[in-house]
Amino acid sequence: MRTFGKFNTRDRFQTDETGSLTIFSLFLFMLILMMAGMAVDLLRQEHGRVAMQNTLDTAVLAASAINQDMDPETVVRNYVQKAGFDPDAITINATDNTVGGEVTSRFVVASSNVTIDTIFMNMMGINELNGMTGTRAEEVSPKVEIALILDISGSMGWESATPNVTKLAALKVAAKSFIDTVFANNDAENVSISIVPYNHQVYLPVELRSRLSVNDTTVTVSPASPYTGAITEYQTSNPVAPCIVFDAVDYNTRQITDTGSVNLSGSFLQDSHNWWYNGQQQQDFEAPYEWAKWCNDHSPKVLPFSNDQTALKDHIDSLEARGWTAVNHGMKWGIALLDPTMRPILDQMVTAFERPAGMEIFPSNYGNSDTQKYAIVMTDGVNTTQYDLKPEFKSGPTRIWYSPSEGSSDSDDGYYVLMPDNSASERFYRPRSPYTNSDNEYAANLPNDAQQLDYHEIYQRFGMESVAKFFFENEDTAAYDAHMDATYENGGSTADIRTRAICDAAQANGGITVYTVAFEAPDAAAQLLDDCALIAGNYFDVEGTNISTAFSAIASQIALLRLTD
Repeated sequence: MRTFGKFNTRDRFQTDETGSLTIFSLFLFMLILMMAGMAVDLLRQEHGRVAMQNTLDTAVLAASAINQDMDPETVVRNYVQKAGFDPDAITINATDNTVGGEVTSRFVVASSNVTIDTIFMNMMGINELNGMTGTRAEEVSPKVEIALILDISGSMGWESATPNVTKLAALKVAAKSFIDTVFANNDAENVSISIVPYNHQVYLPVELRSRLSVNDTTVTVSPASPYTGAITEYQTSNPVAPCIVFDAVDYNTRQITDTGSVNLSGSFLQDSHNWWYNGQQQQDFEAPYEWAKWCNDHSPKVLPFSNDQTALKDHIDSLEARGWTAVNHGMKWGIALLDPTMRPILDQMVTAFERPAGMEIFPSNYGNSDTQKYAIVMTDGVNTTQYDLKPEFKSGPTRIWYSPSEGSSDSDDGYYVLMPDNSASERFYRPRSPYTNSDNEYAANLPNDAQQLDYHEIYQRFGMESVAKFFFENEDTAAYDAHMDATYENGGSTADIRTRAICDAAQANGGITVYTVAFEAPDAAAQLLDDCALIAGNYFDVEGTNISTAFSAIASQIALLRLTD
């Protein structure tokens, strides 16, 4: 017989699992709902952040524009307010870079904390969400400074490898095309080009020369000569000399000199060179032609700081080929005109209406992101010997007097030379004509109108060797020898050392980019320019009209660097 026991209710409840799935489902539903709510709140916060980001991006781009006159902070807040955000919640920082009072770049930074009130996450005690957003923009007015350093030595007048085309003619075509390309790629107000023609010297225009700080001293003669018309004081510098002489140390710096002051060259003729020009030949004992002087006011001069495309090309067309070669002088001046220490001089030119308003921002400081500086130097020859007068012949009184009443404009008569070792009755030697010794005379005294000449004046009247021959050859051997050797010289090897020094100084710390063009140059000159360029791609070795290809390539590289720097 089977027996069945009773089933207790309490036990039934303990073992009944009906409804547990419902509780779990309810918990899972609440979790999903909370996660969806969080997603909604996060999405709302991100939407607000993106909207603010887009607003700030647009605002700072507008605020950084150099050509807009409003305060950059005001521009940003106006954009933010119009987009429906709180303008006072924005943090803004704006910085202008100025040169010569002109804004050359503007940097604007803006940021904001975007806050939203939560809808779902507040149930978890999170009442708001915060998100930082920010942006920055910079507008730079790209500027280009260029020094075109062009060889105008006599060999540039020779026929090039292209038949019937002189090297100078080929250079002119190349240089003018280069200028056209530069202006095609840049606004004129953002361009400064200096043309530096050089042969054995560099010749300065008066607007540049007159504004340089020149080392000049007024010297009192003590004791003064006791004779009639004696000089009592003199200036050490010759104001008619448009050239500068540099010491070795000057080639180690980009600025014109370490001291900022310059030494003028002497103005003199070396008769032995027998210069020719336009069918004229300089003759002994003739007054020196201006074009024949070692430093003269006739040769093509520097055109500094120009943004006039026509004037630049006209200046290139005016170049003439004469003289020897001094790449070091050309490089020194080209680099100096790119150095910011020249800015006060350009400012004076602008004030005097010699350059357009706005040009006073040049030359820019080194390291400015808005400006690139370039020097392009070309030569067709090696450095040659360079001269200047020795200090004792560069200034000061001579032993020579001149009497206007006994001389004339078409005669070499009227000169008297002090001979201190002669007897009193023959104290003054009167050479009369330089072409014969038969009319030479002596005198005890000077005419009443006689005036002592200084070296500045005597070398304006006669060549260096003519002075030695005319006044001393027959009467004072020591003085003759000294005056025949009145110049000192630096040889081509010294000039090479100085060229390399200024090339290194120019490119130190990325200050100036140097391009070099060897134009049918001998190996030594080509090697010098190759060394000067430092970067292999910045050196060009060309012949004939291919010089235009080199200048075109340089112009293209400059345009590329301007866009990518």
